[in-house]
Amino acid sequence: MSKARSDQIFLICIFAFSSVFMNWVWLHGVMDARSFKNKGTPAIAIVLELRGVRNGGKAGTYYRYLLDLDGRRFEKDLINRRLELGKRYAVLISSSDPDDFVIGTPQDSILSINASKEGGGLWGWLVVVMLPIIGAMSVIMTVWSVAALRNQKQLRYIYAPFKRS
Repeated sequence: MSKARSDQIFLICIFAFSSVFMNWVWLHGVMDARSFKNKGTPAIAIVLELRGVRNGGKAGTYYRYLLDLDGRRFEKDLINRRLELGKRYAVLISSSDPDDFVIGTPQDSILSINASKEGGGLWGWLVVVMLPIIGAMSVIMTVWSVAALRNQKQLRYIYAPFKRS
């Protein structure tokens, strides 16, 4: 097998792995949001105190709040989510973990709940929208690369600008 062909096969494997991974991450987030929407218990959370702020690097800023959720007090880290002190928020409590919740109501869409889980606002929606687009692009690149690998004439045309003299 030639070096160029092994490089092409390696790239196809990278595209295939990334498409499976990105689509799995997105699907996992959507299924988790669906679980909150269908099985989550609606409640009201009151923000009692901001306990700390820390920089999470590329992940964003983590805000640690003391919350009152149906008479229970506990601390919760929220990513990129600044809440007003003393304000009430409608939340959905997970049926499997009573300490896990997401800001939203059963009437919200699954994508809206997923965006809220990812931090809400612009960043949450970017994650919700970009993951399936990147996953779809990876699938397209994988299919295109396999088709190009099977048709050597097309491959010569594609890689001609990168040919070394």
